[in-house]
Amino acid sequence: MSDAEAQTAPKRSDGERMVLQFELCNLALAVLAFVIVHVVAGEGAFLWGTAVGGLIGVLNLRAMVFLGRRILRSQTKSRAVWATLFVFKLAVLCTVVWLCLDRLPISSLGFLVGFSTLLPAALLMTAIRALEKPPESVAPVAGSRFARPPAPSTPSSSHGERRL
Repeated sequence: MSDAEAQTAPKRSDGERMVLQFELCNLALAVLAFVIVHVVAGEGAFLWGTAVGGLIGVLNLRAMVFLGRRILRSQTKSRAVWATLFVFKLAVLCTVVWLCLDRLPISSLGFLVGFSTLLPAALLMTAIRALEKPPESVAPVAGSRFARPPAPSTPSSSHGERRL
């Protein structure tokens, strides 16, 4: 990306960056689950169940973020519409999961392994965020573990003595 493109690109807030990282972490864990199942169990119903569950889990999180963002940013009148769509999404998710488990030749345990990457992604993101250095633009709170020690005092020139 060139400098001009970087300047015209919208700046993401810290919360937006965190949600994007969370989605990418969930996707990476779903792919990792697929690879581990492929190595450990080989091809078969368990592997395809993991793939289908992971895909549905990633798409579900994407839909939750999209609809949740619309609910939070919408006006009062359209907020009820977006909230209704959010509830409808849950009904569609339940139907899709039931159809996949009923009609596809996949393992339900494999589906559960693929679909359940959301919780480990949340735990991993919590750990990552806890270990991050706080941004420089935010002043640390006194007494917190990120607070800077006070600056050393300067020598007093009026009496010719130094303070410690």
